[in-house]
Amino acid sequence: MMKLDARVRYTKMMIKKAILDLLIEKPIRNITVKEICELAMINRATFYSHYRDAYDLLEQIQMEMYNEFEVALSSPNKSNINNVAEEVLSLVNKNVELYKILLSENGDKMFLKRIADIGQKSTFSELKKQYPEANDKQLHLIYTYIAHGSLAVIQDWVNSGMLESTQVISSIVNSITRRAITALK
Repeated sequence: MMKLDARVRYTKMMIKKAILDLLIEKPIRNITVKEICELAMINRATFYSHYRDAYDLLEQIQMEMYNEFEVALSSPNKSNINNVAEEVLSLVNKNVELYKILLSENGDKMFLKRIADIGQKSTFSELKKQYPEANDKQLHLIYTYIAHGSLAVIQDWVNSGMLESTQVISSIVNSITRRAITALK
């Protein structure tokens, strides 16, 4: 049984690698299961035993990323915004090739929005605790500004080759966040 599990993990890894290699060249809408199978050196039946189609495969890859973000954003240190930025940047750094592809022209345009949505509930409730006098509309606007601005900085950092350290980018994100939060005072 252990040998089968290792084989299945290896097969899935090869399938994921194949679609990511293809996403470097073209958008998901132009990728066929046949191409994925040829590149992964598997047959179509093997592919279909794990995924419905190329979109399902990409969605499962993204779900793994979302789950990692949820864990980072639900950590005990999430109330300290500095820790959250560092954890998120560490995740990106750990999976840099994947993020480069997902954030590229051929990636899913909704990927960043979904990541921003992951932290909304927990961050919103933290802001509400810290600034009980702020109304929900203010909190929503501040969160939107912080999340999308931070993600734009991270996207630019990834797309420009990650020349700065995670500490430098974290410092920039944290500075922007602190300034945005001062609007609630």
